[in-house]
Amino acid sequence: MSGRIHGRAIAAWRGISSRLAARGVSSLVILAALVWGTLVVAALAISRITGNEVYTCSFRRVTGYPCATCGGTRAAERLFRGDLFGAIAFNPLATAVVIGTPLLLLWWIAVPPPPPPTPPTTPRKRRVPMWAAVLILIVIVAANWAYVLSRG
Repeated sequence: MSGRIHGRAIAAWRGISSRLAARGVSSLVILAALVWGTLVVAALAISRITGNEVYTCSFRRVTGYPCATCGGTRAAERLFRGDLFGAIAFNPLATAVVIGTPLLLLWWIAVPPPPPPTPPTTPRKRRVPMWAAVLILIVIVAANWAYVLSRG
């Protein structure tokens, strides 16, 4: 019986990972998200058991200043408790990532990828240049970091 369940789980994982791979999401990204989620759950468990918050930021330990993602674990904890505004207060960017990532993954799994484009007869869609996307990301992270630094 457990062999059948294991086989079904493997088949389900292969189906999900192939859909994500069709969208350009590597298994390494999925693994990193799972590891981070596991660490958040472990931090929640430790803080509940000990009654102390778990600080996991090496940058803060070394420099004394919070990094751009400081408060992300506590923001995730607040979200899991249903406190959206508390999560945003800890780290707005981490809150958006914690909410958006599962939704995006579900979208990628549920909606099939678009068909490959036909040869040059169709007009090319205009894409945002890579430098503009990187610049936007840098501005968002810098703004979030400024917010985190202002909170201390």
